[in-house]
Amino acid sequence: MRNHLLCALAFAALPLTVAAQDTDLTGGKEIPKRTCVDSQRFFLRNDMVRTQIGQELGTCRTFTGGRAAKFSYTRDGIADSWTVSTDAAFGYVLKETRSPSALAGLFPSLVSSSLIAFAEIDGERTSAGVTSGTGRVGLIYEAMFLPGNPVFSYGVLDVVPYYRFGLDGDAKGHGLEVAYVPVFGPLNHNALVDNRQDKVIFSTSSVFRLDAYHSDTGGNTGLGNGQDYLWVGADLGAKVKFRNAKRTVAEAGLEISHYRDLESGVEATQGIANLSFPLDDKEIASFDLTYTHGRTRDNLTKVESFKVSLGIKF
Repeated sequence: MRNHLLCALAFAALPLTVAAQDTDLTGGKEIPKRTCVDSQRFFLRNDMVRTQIGQELGTCRTFTGGRAAKFSYTRDGIADSWTVSTDAAFGYVLKETRSPSALAGLFPSLVSSSLIAFAEIDGERTSAGVTSGTGRVGLIYEAMFLPGNPVFSYGVLDVVPYYRFGLDGDAKGHGLEVAYVPVFGPLNHNALVDNRQDKVIFSTSSVFRLDAYHSDTGGNTGLGNGQDYLWVGADLGAKVKFRNAKRTVAEAGLEISHYRDLESGVEATQGIANLSFPLDDKEIASFDLTYTHGRTRDNLTKVESFKVSLGIKF
C-alpha cells in the first residue's frame, strides 16, 4: 500500500508549477487582483471530484461540473414496503486561494487551489431494515492550472485522501485518489456551458483517475479482506441540453466508466444513461430517469437498475 500511495503522490506532483506574472489566455494582458467573497462554499452533487471548485482566471466565476445528487422513494403497496435510495456527495470549501501569478506559457501555471471536506453516499435502505451500498469521507486538495499547452484551456487536479465504509457497517478501508480533469472551453469539454442563445447544447466530459485503496474488510462489496488495489481508468461522458427561449427543458446524458486494478487485473465497468427534466429556471431541482448497468471499483457487485428520482444540484 505504501508504494501505491507514493506512486499516486508522484503522479499528483507532476503538473504543479507556478509562474511569475498574471496574463490571460490571449497572451499579454495583465489580470487585476480580485477577492472573490461571493464564491460558493457548499456543494451538493453526486461526485465531489467531478465538481470543479476553482475560480476561472481573472474572474470570480465558479466552475460547477458533475451530475446532480439523486434521491428516490419507492412504495410497494401490495407488499406494504418501501425503499429509499440516495446517490449524493456533500462538499464544503474550507479554504480557497487564488495564485498571485498565472502565466499562459509553455509550462503549467497554478491559477487557484481549494481544500474541500466531503462526504459521499451511494446506497439504499428498505422498510425491512436492510441497508446496502457504500460511502466515503475525506478531503480534496484541488488545483486549477493553465496546462502549458495549446490544446486545453485549463486543467484541474484533485488529490483525495479518504476513508470508505459500507453502509451496512461490514466494509471499511482507506485510500488516496488522484484525479485529472482537462477543460477545453471552445468544445464544451468539462467546461461551464452557458450559451443562452443556443436551443441545443452538446458537451462532453472526462475524468482520469489513479486510486490506491486498501480494503480492511470487503463486506458485501466484493472486495477482499486486507487486500491492496491500484485502480487506473477514466469516466467519459456526453450530454445534450435542450432549451427554449427562457430555460432548459430537458437534458439527456450517457456516461461510461472503466477501471482496472493493476495488482489483480480485475476490471470494473459501468454505464449510466440519464434523462433529466429541470423543475426551475436555475436547474437546481430536476425530475430524473436513470438506467445503470455494471459495477464500480468501490463495489464490485453488479447492478442493473432503472430509477425515477428527484435530482438536486447546487
